[in-house]
Amino acid sequence: MGRGLFAKTNFKAGDIVLVEKPSLIGPHFANQFIFCSYCLAVAWTGIPCETCHDNIFCSLKCKKMAWQEYHHIDCSITPYLILCDPIIPVLIHTNLKFIISLKKDYKTIDELRSKLKISKNDQVEIVNDRSEPKIDLFNKLMGLCCDVPVQQNLLLIVFTVKALICMAKYTSFFSEKDMQYNDFIKNEDFLFIGSFLLRLVKIGSVNYHTISDTFEGNSFKHHDPSDERFRGICMGLISTMTNHSCTPSIRRCFTDEMKYVFYAMEPIASGTQLLDSYNKYFFESPLIHRRKKNSNFVCHCMACKKDWPLFILPELNDVFLDDLMKPKKYSKELFSIMEITPLKEKIFNDIYSIDKKLIQTVTGMMNEIVDVLPQPSIARCMLFQMLIKIFDKFYGFIPPFENLCSSKKNFHRTGVL
Repeated sequence: MGRGLFAKTNFKAGDIVLVEKPSLIGPHFANQFIFCSYCLAVAWTGIPCETCHDNIFCSLKCKKMAWQEYHHIDCSITPYLILCDPIIPVLIHTNLKFIISLKKDYKTIDELRSKLKISKNDQVEIVNDRSEPKIDLFNKLMGLCCDVPVQQNLLLIVFTVKALICMAKYTSFFSEKDMQYNDFIKNEDFLFIGSFLLRLVKIGSVNYHTISDTFEGNSFKHHDPSDERFRGICMGLISTMTNHSCTPSIRRCFTDEMKYVFYAMEPIASGTQLLDSYNKYFFESPLIHRRKKNSNFVCHCMACKKDWPLFILPELNDVFLDDLMKPKKYSKELFSIMEITPLKEKIFNDIYSIDKKLIQTVTGMMNEIVDVLPQPSIARCMLFQMLIKIFDKFYGFIPPFENLCSSKKNFHRTGVL
């Protein structure tokens, strides 16, 4: 989990809390032939790399930039890693391309080593006084959380070693030619790059976010994970500080410019910790499933402590139903549901266009209902789903009708908050 972000001011439901450009971004490889490996846009033209055929680009511009920055090395090893285990490129690729681009800037590994000094607490100390963006970024990344369970740690070590061996055998990344397996442990460059790559992989396994297209689904219905269209993974230095809750106060979506947009789901008081959900909300997934997903930590949110129910009618437990049927709460809950339902149906059936007036209506409902109905509340969770639908549509990915990289025009969303 992150170290924690706290609100410096009061936020109302729908307010934008944070906008951030990710520091590292890369393809997911679950849909490697649909999205551009460089910018993650939909690759309508589908221009492949002629050598590896595992990277598709949306334009010649993206293809050229990828080759110049990292793909001249990554190209030779990606096919081997995919054949070895398809999950390896997902975990390794983004970190590897950052190290490749870092080494490219300094020509040799010795020169890169001369710029860095690793302290005992794993912090990178800058040797020269001149500020250099990639070195500064590396320093900040090395300070992020990288605590992973023992079993996962062993798996990441194996994956990292496989990637390094492929680099040594099939690329010119390391200066020494024809290294044998017995030479790896004696080679200073191999150990130097390996230690950095492993730490970045461990940091990424804890801090990366998945970039995916908005899932169009019913509000209280489980969806098949195969329906999600994963574009890539990314990591932001600020957004990694957000801690998890199954009943979060903020939510993130991604814009076409691949920026994080975090917005308030409910009113947030100044000084309150900003909590995001790393996986499913409590009303979307049972506690046992959420705990399996959150394997790196134990969630202590109120929804997990009290095992709040799924809001699918057969799943509602007797304790919740008894509490709901109390005359005072029942009347407030029922009235709110009756007020919200017609608007919810119109939003989910795309009868309403997403504009400022609709956003103000739904956020106004949320701001009012919070003081009336404490969680768990069906009405509040309905508003959660409506806000997700609205803001993912408003700020999230636009259906791409043209190639933004090869076109001089930009396709912009209408409407201003």
